[in-house]
Amino acid sequence: MNLSLLTLIIQIVSFLILVGVLTKVLYRPLLDFLDKRSKKVQDMLEDAKRERKQAEDELKKSEERLKKTKEDILKLKELAELQADEHKQKIIQDAEKEARDIRIRSREDIERQVKEVKEEIKKEIGTLAVSIAERILDKEIKEEDHKRLIEESIKDLSKER
Repeated sequence: MNLSLLTLIIQIVSFLILVGVLTKVLYRPLLDFLDKRSKKVQDMLEDAKRERKQAEDELKKSEERLKKTKEDILKLKELAELQADEHKQKIIQDAEKEARDIRIRSREDIERQVKEVKEEIKKEIGTLAVSIAERILDKEIKEEDHKRLIEESIKDLSKER
């Protein structure tokens, strides 16, 4: 049994040396590799979280800009509508003023024409009165002749117009 015990001890020592060498050569580098890999994965997760947060922040900023742009567009639309209404009112006011001016000028033209016609009638009445007076003076007129002369003068006056 001695030999077997010696063999057993040698095998145990050999096994421990092998375990020591394997630990030195493989286990430590494997642990270092796994630690580095774990750290790299953690870093990647943190980067992903940071990038996700940045993307969410950018999305919020974009949504805010979009909302502000929509508000600006609505304000511009309202302003354009107000300006269009003001322009419409100005056009209507200008048209009404022009219509009033046309009516005033028309009335003035009518009044001027009425004055001219009255002046012409006065002149014609004067001429007619002179003509009647001449006829009366040329002959002695009876009442019937007088009426007839007046009617003829009125007819002549109507024809001249």
